[in-house]
Amino acid sequence: MSVVDRLEGMGISLADPLIDARPASWRKNRLRYQTAAILSDLAVSLAVFVALGFYVGTSAWLVGVAGAICFVGGVALSGGYDLRRAATGHREYRAILRSGMITIAIAMLLAFVGITELPALPIVLAVVAALITSALLRTAQRKLLASVRADGGLRSRAVLVTSPDRAARVARELDDTHPGLELVGACVSDREIGSEVSAGVHVLGGSMDAPALVRESDVDMVLVTSGAMEQNEFRQFRWALEETGTELMILPDVNEVLSGRLDVHVHGATPMLGVKLQPSRSQRIAKAAMDRVLGGALLIVASPAILVGMLAVRLNSAGPAIFRQVRIGRDGRAFTMLKLRTMGVDAEQRRDGLVEASTGAGPLFKMEADPRVTSVGRFLRRFSLDELPQLWNVVRGDMSLVGPRPPLPSEVATYDSMAVHRLHVKPGLTGLWQVSGRSDLSWEQSVRLDLRYVDNWSIGFDLLILWRTAAAVLGARGAY
Repeated sequence: MSVVDRLEGMGISLADPLIDARPASWRKNRLRYQTAAILSDLAVSLAVFVALGFYVGTSAWLVGVAGAICFVGGVALSGGYDLRRAATGHREYRAILRSGMITIAIAMLLAFVGITELPALPIVLAVVAALITSALLRTAQRKLLASVRADGGLRSRAVLVTSPDRAARVARELDDTHPGLELVGACVSDREIGSEVSAGVHVLGGSMDAPALVRESDVDMVLVTSGAMEQNEFRQFRWALEETGTELMILPDVNEVLSGRLDVHVHGATPMLGVKLQPSRSQRIAKAAMDRVLGGALLIVASPAILVGMLAVRLNSAGPAIFRQVRIGRDGRAFTMLKLRTMGVDAEQRRDGLVEASTGAGPLFKMEADPRVTSVGRFLRRFSLDELPQLWNVVRGDMSLVGPRPPLPSEVATYDSMAVHRLHVKPGLTGLWQVSGRSDLSWEQSVRLDLRYVDNWSIGFDLLILWRTAAAVLGARGAY
């Protein structure tokens, strides 16, 4: 009796949503995604390089076709159209950037050997225009895909193969962190078929039943946790999957580690996963320099808005325009944080009477309709304008542009051994908490996001968060 027959005998059929083949599965549609990406890159590069040809007064269509071939070919050679990695991570953006550098290098080489006389500056500007436009179109494409996945479509349908002690935790983690993944079920040895390992995820069989499930249903991916089976059993498992066309992914017992910290090494025939424990000295210096330089520039640009905000605060209510409060920085050092005052001067005295109405998570005090907030303060908070004076804290070195939320001493006093690790880096003007929900997050979610940043920060990660901060602030999401 086949696995599917066994499931049907227990009331779980192929027509059941657990293992039903949805018409909008990702494996059947990812080729369309990559085709759209290739066509958009081709259209952008062709238009840009044709314009370059007209500008320099040479054969416009020849320059356009040659430039488009170089650009699209560079993206392809850099893995930007790899179907297995479509719409995941930052591979697509890195491929676009590398393609730009390849295109410039080819143009410079042709100019050096005398095949063409295109001037350097127009070439660089054309490539930069192609890079920016392609990246924006790819972002729009991924946003559209994310909205479709939010409605349950175009997800990679996966079967989880794991051990009984890890089944529930891994299923929850995958559900929380992989919106593009749909777990159709789990194969867990020594667990009753049909039992639930997590919300909506049921046991479909033992570990060696997964290949049969893949062959007889529409599954895109098989996820195997480390320790789920013995070595020889795993080799036979791989062989059984070879003819199915599905992907096999190994889930090591490591979480909250981003790709920038991982290296895969193979010694003989034994794979080893390397994890970088901390950023290099050069990365720390670069982050400090970016904080001071970019923070100083932003402070100059924001100065008129800060002055107008200060004037509005003074006209709206009695008291100083700048609110000063002690916060805890890196390694537990206290500093005075600056903000535009958004509450009445008696806010701290009134706080004790409002504690029971707090909607804040954990030790945080938050109220969606805090009566202490002034009318001007409500506007300043909505668009995070009250936080602009913290740019001075960034320039001084108390804070960073990106980092965990700066905590109060009373909050730090309640930290457990995990939460205290947030103090390993400088607090930030913005961070993962800012772009992921702000006040809408639970305490556990806030801690998890801050720890994820502390463990994985990089200059590229900081720039991505700064980019996403603008959208979160403009949308006023989670701000009150």
